[in-house]
Amino acid sequence: MREGNCESNGQAGQEGVLLVVDKDGHIQAVEGGAGELFGREPSTLVGLSLAELLGEECAAWWKEMQGREWRTTDPPATWTGRILSPEGGEVQFEVEWRPLVGAGSVGGLLRLRLSNPELSKLSHDSQASRPSGLSCSSCCLFANAPYAVARHRLLYDANDRPCDYLFLEVNPAFEKLTGWESSKVIGKTVRELMGDAAAPWIERYGEVVVSGRHATFEDFAQGLNRWYYVVAYPMGGDEFVVAFEDITERVQLTHERELLTKRLEHVLDATPTVITVLERQRDQFAPVWVSPNVEILFGYTPEEALVPEFWIHAIEPEDRERVLQQTQEVFRKGENWMEYRMRTKWGRLVWVQDYSRVSRYENGEPQEVIVSWTDITRRVLDAQELEENLRELRAILTTAQELATSLNPQHVAESIVRLCVEVWGARLAWLGIAEPSGYVRPLAWLPAECKYLQSIRVRHDDHPEGQGPTGRAIRSGRVQLTEDVLTDPRLAPWRDQALEAGFCTSAAFPLTSRGQTFGALNVYSDQPGFFS
Repeated sequence: MREGNCESNGQAGQEGVLLVVDKDGHIQAVEGGAGELFGREPSTLVGLSLAELLGEECAAWWKEMQGREWRTTDPPATWTGRILSPEGGEVQFEVEWRPLVGAGSVGGLLRLRLSNPELSKLSHDSQASRPSGLSCSSCCLFANAPYAVARHRLLYDANDRPCDYLFLEVNPAFEKLTGWESSKVIGKTVRELMGDAAAPWIERYGEVVVSGRHATFEDFAQGLNRWYYVVAYPMGGDEFVVAFEDITERVQLTHERELLTKRLEHVLDATPTVITVLERQRDQFAPVWVSPNVEILFGYTPEEALVPEFWIHAIEPEDRERVLQQTQEVFRKGENWMEYRMRTKWGRLVWVQDYSRVSRYENGEPQEVIVSWTDITRRVLDAQELEENLRELRAILTTAQELATSLNPQHVAESIVRLCVEVWGARLAWLGIAEPSGYVRPLAWLPAECKYLQSIRVRHDDHPEGQGPTGRAIRSGRVQLTEDVLTDPRLAPWRDQALEAGFCTSAAFPLTSRGQTFGALNVYSDQPGFFS
């Protein structure tokens, strides 16, 4: 059975020399055969820059790697160089770089592996008799580091399986990030502190020690209720070092951003508008993003809609030339509105309102164009239907004006109300003549059996019964529209009867002859917005 407090097995020598480097490229700590490799005590290397220790080329490479954006799944970066050995010969070595924490903003670990097998063997033999661990006061060298560092020893059960790990050293940042004081942590195991919640971490760190390979990951600590970015390195024997930072705020912000993105997608899915973003690529603008609801509205997948030729081919051929000419206006005016027809993937022709806006660089050059396509097919069809209704209404009113001179006004009146009901789709139409007595006498109406008309009295003078749509139309000579029978206060004397008849809206059209109003055509509908 393995012991928990093992001495070094020489793995540190085989792993080479480990340098802990801060964000400015200065060495903070040294582990491994530094004396054999550099011919000086490890403590004298602390504070040196990489340029001083390994040369300008290595320092330049490190600076380039430090500025790179790192993900936890990225492999370490490597570089090969040469230095002088203590004996005066030239030794080839390989450098492996891995940032300690996210994006490499606060430094990382630099591991040197010797390419000269004899010197590598020398380093291994010279270290075999001393315990592994960070030189130069170990974690104390990280006293001012903004990230937490802890040194551990892995413990095993009776079947030689990792079952726990012991805290050997921690730095001040460890206390701040975890809330655990070093005096209450050192000498204790992680299970004593966290219980079974530590099981996933024991398994991860067990793999690091057994495999001899480092690991990076993001994980949630149940006992601490925090998210951490973690880098774990084997240090020889059963020891390992863990460096980590608290990324809870970043994870929460990422989660909130994902929720907002999903909410935006949900909102877009519920709207008749597709958003697409065009970016400048060489001498033209090409789509780089399109909202997912393009598939709901037009049948094309986002991938299909991102093909540069998609939009041009989807435009109805009769509209294409006009649209392409108008498109250039956005670069002159900064924004542009236009309407045209597009063909969906299902073959249906839809009307689209296209709004585009250009954003520019500081020098005035166009940077990107944001375009929205809104399906306005229903609005266009409604407008076309309304225009058709207006043409029919004009014909009806033209006919109505003939009443004053017609030899058979009753026949003309009946034709008019029949057109309103049977062609226009009204629920009720009646035509009334203004009498000298102040009353409006119904001349013709449809349907013939109409309780509403039988239950009301309408006047065209200043009497309260003359303040409704019919009376106002005759006195003013202007069309009187009642958008909502339920709420229009001017319809109060007749509201109950109108609601009982099922009317939602009504309109009264004045009838004139030779400049004089002689009556009104009244039309009622059970459809909201019938006259709009």
